[in-house]
Amino acid sequence: FTEVFMKTKTTLITAVLSLGILLAGCNSKDNFENYKEEVTDLYDSIAIANVKLNGLETYSEESQTVFFETLTDLKQSFKDFSETEAPEEFSECTDWAQNAYESLSVSEQLFHDALDDEFDQDCFDKAVDNYNNVITYVNYIGLILEQKSN
Repeated sequence: FTEVFMKTKTTLITAVLSLGILLAGCNSKDNFENYKEEVTDLYDSIAIANVKLNGLETYSEESQTVFFETLTDLKQSFKDFSETEAPEEFSECTDWAQNAYESLSVSEQLFHDALDDEFDQDCFDKAVDNYNNVITYVNYIGLILEQKSN
């Protein structure tokens, strides 16, 4: 369980930085106010998840509950973002957000399989792999927004 927190902390920091770029890229476009708001909401959700996960006491009784609540909240944020109507030049972001949502859903289920009863290393490793895919998708979103907003 400790290993997942360390990887999660590192990858969420990367995600927050990527979404910071994303947010900055949208600031110069007045006609993208609604989309910018959605980008901001997603950025905030990732930042909040990062704070929660970094603040977890790895061996506390409530850490697993907070971990899963945080994943669920983050998953909902990606779902909401993927359902946002994106300006045409950012339409790929919708697909990447949907992919992030799906990977996070799989990851969450695998973490439950790995941690709820007896520890299952195989499920845990698969969960981490899927979670890492989420970070890759966040980075793709950041790149698209950065490239197309300049």
